[in-house]
Amino acid sequence: MEGYDFMAISAWELEESQRISDWQRWIKRAEKLFGRSLDGCQWEDGYSLDGADDAFEAGMSPEQYVSSIRS
Repeated sequence: MEGYDFMAISAWELEESQRISDWQRWIKRAEKLFGRSLDGCQWEDGYSLDGADDAFEAGMSPEQYVSSIRS
């Protein structure tokens, strides 16, 4: 296969798989502030990863989100 550089593509895929996304940094900070995982049931616990993702997408900071679920 001409033009197919398996090693270059493999190296790129490895690099991409190890990159930390903005969402991953955001949720890690929020969970550290909250003191536990945010993987809960929104209706029962008042927090969830889906709710956290909605807050992230809306531009809330981890601090704002954690404050909102504590009140």
